[in-house]
Amino acid sequence: MDVVVSGDFAFVADNWMGLQVIDISDPTSPTLAGTYTTPHDAMGVAVSGDHAFVAADAHGLVAINILAPSSPTLASSYNTPGGALGVAVSGDFAFVADNTTGLLVIDISDPTNLTLAGSVAWPGSHAYRVSVSGDFAFVADTWDELQVIDISDPTSPQRVGTATFGESARGVAVSGDFAFVAALGDGFQVVRAFQHELDLNNNVGQSLAVDGGSDTFPRARLASTQTAGVSWELSANGGWNWQAFTPDGSWNQFTMPGNELLWRSTHTGSP
Repeated sequence: MDVVVSGDFAFVADNWMGLQVIDISDPTSPTLAGTYTTPHDAMGVAVSGDHAFVAADAHGLVAINILAPSSPTLASSYNTPGGALGVAVSGDFAFVADNTTGLLVIDISDPTNLTLAGSVAWPGSHAYRVSVSGDFAFVADTWDELQVIDISDPTSPQRVGTATFGESARGVAVSGDFAFVAALGDGFQVVRAFQHELDLNNNVGQSLAVDGGSDTFPRARLASTQTAGVSWELSANGGWNWQAFTPDGSWNQFTMPGNELLWRSTHTGSP
């Protein structure tokens, strides 16, 4: 059902067969190193340090000591209310996709004593898989959705965004500004998860690239319906160099021409 790699071992959530530990030190000849039979179906797995954390469906989250990969042993467990299907670990917390009860945040700072730190649900929650990037958890919901959860305060996670697909979301991974979703009949979906075009602290907004070609821009002109309280800049080289422009429609030569045109505006408050 799930697999994660740590060092020379792959840890496989093998449904009713529990956790399988596979020695992959020779990738051409993987061998079984050890097993642990979980109390219920092993649906998801994450590894942190000397422990594997297994989402064991109706039995919740199971912490397994893997210090000796050939002989994994139970450290502790936490019986989640909804059915643990997926798990991701970041720092001292495990983030559990707990089916109908949404996302649970479990404190794993002491793997022998798992405790609930926080939780968040949404209408029709069917959390299946979870991936964490920075202060956000991305939950694949089998009711055709990707849920974005702010986990900057693990004790009070908050849902901040949703992307909807035509088919069940079954898996999610995040890299850079994008979330990559396995959406069953809708196939592979790429969602823009983050953007760096806004600097709210300094009231600056920046566009994405506004051209689709590769020609060099020697000059440009800018027109705006709003001029009071807004200063404008253009870049012809993707934001490496910025040049002030007056938004009156007149042409200006770029001091640093380039082939990727951007604009940005800085806003100051007014009555």
